[in-house]
Amino acid sequence: MNRITLKTGAGIVTAAMIAVSFGALSAQPAAASPSPAATTAAATATVAKTTQRMSGPSLDSGQAGTYQEGTQIGLVCYARGQRVQGHFSNYIPAGGWDDLWYRAADGRWVADVDIDTGTNNPVAPACPTRMFQPDLAVAYAFAHVYDDGDLESDCTYFTSQAWWYAGLPQSDQWRDGATRDLGWGLPPLPVNTVYGTTPAAASADWFKNYVVDQGYATIKEIDWSDSTAAGAQPGDVIAYDWDNGADGKVDHLALVVGLSTVNGQPIIMQHSPSRTRYWSLDGNGTPLTQTAKYKGARAYLLHEIG
Repeated sequence: MNRITLKTGAGIVTAAMIAVSFGALSAQPAAASPSPAATTAAATATVAKTTQRMSGPSLDSGQAGTYQEGTQIGLVCYARGQRVQGHFSNYIPAGGWDDLWYRAADGRWVADVDIDTGTNNPVAPACPTRMFQPDLAVAYAFAHVYDDGDLESDCTYFTSQAWWYAGLPQSDQWRDGATRDLGWGLPPLPVNTVYGTTPAAASADWFKNYVVDQGYATIKEIDWSDSTAAGAQPGDVIAYDWDNGADGKVDHLALVVGLSTVNGQPIIMQHSPSRTRYWSLDGNGTPLTQTAKYKGARAYLLHEIG
């Protein structure tokens, strides 16, 4: 069995330990490293000119630093994306525009036009048509569920990071940092100042609206009596509206990491005091709907389809 270690204040937790409380998971997650990683590289290339390190195969997907000139990077797979020009444009017909992009071994994307692969043709296999890889979302959760939160209220940012890790691209509306105020209503800051996470990356209701509007997920209300949580699968997200007696605004997100082999119930991980639990129970094992704090709460399944 593949064992995943989880950091806690008291020591190390593994998927096997989770089985003590919840029963074995229906599928064990693959290991995840602390930073976004993809899979084994199929080829390598040298960066010919310092170029953008992107979250998807376009310059609109959200930049995560750069790949420095002379760096060797592993190439996992390729996709056709935004047409761009760069270092090798003089060797490319039709004006030097190139739509070939590679997903690198660190999980980010690089334009072919700025790396030396020795050819204008793909040197790695085509990336899967489906961007989202649920096992990577689960792996991220296992590796980071007991990390200290990056934000004061961190459940949404934890979920966003898991879905980015699993392959969904960042964007101007959904990303780690933005150079403009995209919804927080912050006072003006100097040009090029990074504001931090955008609302969709850090606020549960914004996240819900964004992933549904973008076609990354469907949304369905869950009946509390449905032990399957409307058919939730690993990698999906359960959204909870529980503040103010369910006021129509999602307040909390949790990632489904597996289904218990004991009773089939989804097991979730979250950046909240009870980091791992059944979807419908609180940290003490009490049904949420039977607690005074969550009386009248509603829950929704965000089923990922990206």
